[in-house]
Amino acid sequence: MRPNAFILSATVIALTAPSALAEPPGLYPFSEVQMRRILALGPWPPPRATDPSNRVSGNAAAIAFGEALFRTPSLSRTGTIACATCHQPARAFTDGLPRASGDQGVTPIPSDVHSRSISRSSS
Repeated sequence: MRPNAFILSATVIALTAPSALAEPPGLYPFSEVQMRRILALGPWPPPRATDPSNRVSGNAAAIAFGEALFRTPSLSRTGTIACATCHQPARAFTDGLPRASGDQGVTPIPSDVHSRSISRSSS
C-alpha cells in the first residue's frame, strides 16, 4: 500500500470509529420533547367506549359469551356453520370471497351478494 493511501485509510478509520462505537439511535425517530407531546395526546390505546343503553356493555363475561355464540355452529339451521365461518374478524368480518357461499344451500342467496361486514352492525 502506498504511504498516502495508508494515511488516508487510517484517517477515515480514525474519524469513523467513534461513530461506530457510539450508542445506536433510539427506537423512535423523535426528540424527547416530541415524544412528550405525542404521549400527551394519549392514553394509548384509548379506552373502549361502552354503550349506556346496553346493560352488559363492557362486561367481560358478556363479551366472552357473545364471542362463543358467534363461533358456535349449532345455532345455524344445519348445525354446521357458525357466524364466524363467513364473517371472519381477521377479514373485517367478511369471508374474503368474491361471492358469498351461503349456508351450504339451505338458504338461497343471490349469486352477486358478498358476505357483508358486520363490524359496525351493532352501532
